[in-house]
Amino acid sequence: MAKKTLPCGRPLPPITPLPTELQLRQWQDQLRKYLSEKKLKYTEQRWSIAKIILETAGHVDALALTAKVKESYPNIGMATVYRNIKVLIDAGVLEESHQTADGRRLYELPHEAHHDHIICLDC
Repeated sequence: MAKKTLPCGRPLPPITPLPTELQLRQWQDQLRKYLSEKKLKYTEQRWSIAKIILETAGHVDALALTAKVKESYPNIGMATVYRNIKVLIDAGVLEESHQTADGRRLYELPHEAHHDHIICLDC
């Protein structure tokens, strides 16, 4: 089996592991606490959207997250997903990772350990 590479030939970076059930429960508690402090409503729909976003590993943009949510909930609009991304970031459950050269913001799960974001200038 051939090893997958970037367009420039360099190997792909390691894939971020999916969160465990314990991590999801901790993030759910953290989200509930944040929403309560801000006097915002916790709903199962909001958590369903959050869970889909949190189970999407790696560095992804808002359009990819919207598409992922729409697979399970076709009636949820883009604005709802974008608002939930903002709430998750404000709650500390999701992080803005970096911005691509074309202006897309990428998001990732919070990491306990420091890690760098190296952007290949060749591809």
